[in-house]
Amino acid sequence: MWHDCIELLKTHYKLVFAALALWIVIAQFRKTQRWRSGQFITAKFEAIRNNPYTTIIQEMLDWNESTLLIPYKGEDVPVHFTDEKLVWMLRPHKLDAALTDEEAALRFAFDQYINDLEQINYLQQSGLLKIRDIKPFYGYWFEIMGRKKNGRKGERTIQAIHNYLVHYRHDGALRLIRNCGFYNMRYDEAAAGYQKPEL
Repeated sequence: MWHDCIELLKTHYKLVFAALALWIVIAQFRKTQRWRSGQFITAKFEAIRNNPYTTIIQEMLDWNESTLLIPYKGEDVPVHFTDEKLVWMLRPHKLDAALTDEEAALRFAFDQYINDLEQINYLQQSGLLKIRDIKPFYGYWFEIMGRKKNGRKGERTIQAIHNYLVHYRHDGALRLIRNCGFYNMRYDEAAAGYQKPEL
């Protein structure tokens, strides 16, 4: 048997070497494609993380009261928020569709941030990003957004953020936050306690 294999190799060595060379070329091509894909994903992830709305919303999540300048319709709109105002600003339109410029600017910034999370979810769902790649950058923020007792925001605020994501069908962002280990709640307007704050 070994003798037959050796004879076969002697007569077809060019074919064996060609197959081996082809296998090496394919392996190298795949490695290069993974590297290029990795570069693209890294660049995309960095662009999302460096979006100015990311900084604005993360500051809003980190503080209980602040004034932020939000780029909106070609100008910087000063938005003073408290957690109470944030709950009201994130209300479903069916409760009160009349938005002030301040509320519209904050919702616009929030939507930009959530759209970025939707893109990250797509990258994670397609296998291009892993949860372990996302958690170091977003774990803290997802905990604030998705854990009722997080030490940063009150339960009403967390519920209002969750309700906003559910009501406006930001399913990808919800999935991403859940995959990172947060959000174990249901849509509940009463738990958010939407009340128009006193001026």
